[in-house]
Amino acid sequence: MYHAAEGAAEGAAPGAAERAPAPAGAGAGAGAGTDGEALPVVLVSPYELGRQPFGLAEAAAWLRDAGFPVRCIDLSRERLDPEALGGAGLVAVHLPMHTAGRIAAAAFGRIRALAPRARLAVFGLYAPVNDARFRELGAEAVLGGEVEPALVAFARECRDGQGRSHEHGHRRGRSPAHAHIHASAGARDGARESAAGAEKGGALPHRGNVPDVTDPRSRAKRGRGSGLGDSCGANQTKAAVPGAGDRRNEPAPRAGGARDESDRAIHLDKIDFLVPDRSGLPPLDRYAKLELPDGGRRTVGFAEASRGCKHLCRHCPIVPVYDGRFRVVPREVVLADVRQQVVAGAEHISFGDPDFFNGPTHALRIVAAMHAEHPRVTFDATIKIEHLLRHRARLPALRDAGCLFVTSAVEAVDDGILARLRKNHTTADFEAAAALMRTVGIALAPTFVAFTPWTTLAGYRDLLERIAALGLVASVPPVQLSIRLLVPDGSRLLELPEVHDLVGPFDRTLLGYPWRHPDPRVDALQARVADLVEHGGEEASREETFANAWALAHAALGAPAPPLPSDLGEPIPRHSEPWYCCAEPTGEQLAGF
Repeated sequence: MYHAAEGAAEGAAPGAAERAPAPAGAGAGAGAGTDGEALPVVLVSPYELGRQPFGLAEAAAWLRDAGFPVRCIDLSRERLDPEALGGAGLVAVHLPMHTAGRIAAAAFGRIRALAPRARLAVFGLYAPVNDARFRELGAEAVLGGEVEPALVAFARECRDGQGRSHEHGHRRGRSPAHAHIHASAGARDGARESAAGAEKGGALPHRGNVPDVTDPRSRAKRGRGSGLGDSCGANQTKAAVPGAGDRRNEPAPRAGGARDESDRAIHLDKIDFLVPDRSGLPPLDRYAKLELPDGGRRTVGFAEASRGCKHLCRHCPIVPVYDGRFRVVPREVVLADVRQQVVAGAEHISFGDPDFFNGPTHALRIVAAMHAEHPRVTFDATIKIEHLLRHRARLPALRDAGCLFVTSAVEAVDDGILARLRKNHTTADFEAAAALMRTVGIALAPTFVAFTPWTTLAGYRDLLERIAALGLVASVPPVQLSIRLLVPDGSRLLELPEVHDLVGPFDRTLLGYPWRHPDPRVDALQARVADLVEHGGEEASREETFANAWALAHAALGAPAPPLPSDLGEPIPRHSEPWYCCAEPTGEQLAGF
């Protein structure tokens, strides 16, 4: 395993140039079975926006540090490996987003067939909100939040032959490990974290024993800077996903079928982050590239400086899991991860934090140190419109450290929709942020939820009109023109009576509550735009796709499409694979495994 103290100074990262899976039987410590053989673990990433997955690399670091041999499979870049799966004792699938969840659900049958002796787990943001579906498919452990200690505990349980009490996803009993991993039903604490804690630095965690979370007296190790103040007591494991279940006087929509709410494992203990172990993943040059306006291309690395989010946007899938909390990754861990990726060829780092300015001082210290060590490496990050305006004085420092563009979830240009989503910004704020970013010299890449239950045909036309008027057509990936609002289990959208009344029964195949727009023409338009985006031709420019969507919007209104402005904006740096975490997977993605 690559540690900052072991190889970073020499400028060599194992597995940087090519796949280097951990040898079978490596690490005969905690992972060694009672018969002297180690339990092989296979980690599967269905999709991570075309980037080398941080979630898989961090889990691999913990498991290898505990002595388990780990094989990583990234389905966005490779197919399932029958040989690796055939010998696996545990297969854990990472679900960081909706697209990954849909691909994983489609692949689960194949995984079970190829890994007949393995026990199955799912982990990540979209695991607990799709608990029932993945247990039905055969998962025994469903882990969300700060999952690494619980994943190690489950691997030990698998190694020791404990707790095999499931058939076809139905729980029959619970092992001592799960008795601790899963909290009692209804455990929920809405207390918020102190933002001040995010601004602390931290010491790089050293190699050591992974805490045994099966012991109720034990806690995940804490390092300085590993998270915010703990206002919810020693154990942050949560049972029920908040949201619909909090409604009191009316039955809330639920995932289909009865289930024990205590089976939902959301872990919010602060953990001691390790430097992600990227050995065994495909090399960086096989992932999405950064495309520059001048035609240049750069190899992209992917890092995270924090997890979770302190905001409570109703439509956000982070909220049912983190409930307004976020955890920072210590600065030294992030810098060591960046360092090993630069050695592996990264020329640009894409930060995957839900909001890079949840802890702005923490973020700026990281990029300042990164720029000092790697002055030619650039980066991008995601930051809320609200934070761009609030922290405008910090933006020049972000630019000077090498920030090329910022992705921001604008979502809509209708203030009524923005209020329902609880975005904490207005359309005027979006326009002000667009002007501010131009002045500062950082490109803005807005994202949208273009189709909601409140979107009208005229409203969709207005969205396109506003994008064009602001000169942002070249800044918006075409998929953003077709995104339809998702309502996952536990979504706070279900707090809204009109959403509660609109949605149908939970659809385990779609991993969400289906809804139909009151105006069927809006759903028909969304379907046409989605088809345009997926099948409109890879060679079509953003401007051409936008013009076609513009024509479709006016055709739906029964009106001729007026000419678009002559200046639709300058091209900005962008990733070559701009699919979005809330998008439905394409047929190619579903068949890729």
